[in-house]
Amino acid sequence: VSISLMNLVTAVLVEGALEHARQEKEEEILMSNEKVKLMIPQLKQLFEDLDKDNSGDLHQAEIEQAEREGRVVVPEHILDKASVGSMTELFLNLDVDKSGKLTCAEFIEGCMNIFLLDIPVRDMMMMKMIRLLRHGVMKIEGEIRDLKRSMVLASSAK
Repeated sequence: VSISLMNLVTAVLVEGALEHARQEKEEEILMSNEKVKLMIPQLKQLFEDLDKDNSGDLHQAEIEQAEREGRVVVPEHILDKASVGSMTELFLNLDVDKSGKLTCAEFIEGCMNIFLLDIPVRDMMMMKMIRLLRHGVMKIEGEIRDLKRSMVLASSAK
């Protein structure tokens, strides 16, 4: 009887701990959603402040100029979270394809990934690079298929 009672008490304690963990997880998701709602307008405003020529693309030169002029001051905690020392370094991390520019969507998506996900910045950059490579390979495969078709048509025409 005493062993059964101990098992029952243990089961109740474990059940309570699991329920508490579930509630904490739900609260964490709600808080994360609230952070997203607050961060998107702030990041969009930051992008617009940095985009000096209003082209809709953010270039490295614009970031460097903003840092030199002290026009846009990014809070230290943001740079710390991204493991960078300056906005220029953040730009280089977000510019995975090395095009030298970021669209507003790329900027916001990259910053959100850094701030909200528990994935190291280097891993996130590697995942994005893999997606870009996959897209490039698919494009090349399509072009090869088109070349094969045109070669078959050309050889059948002779």
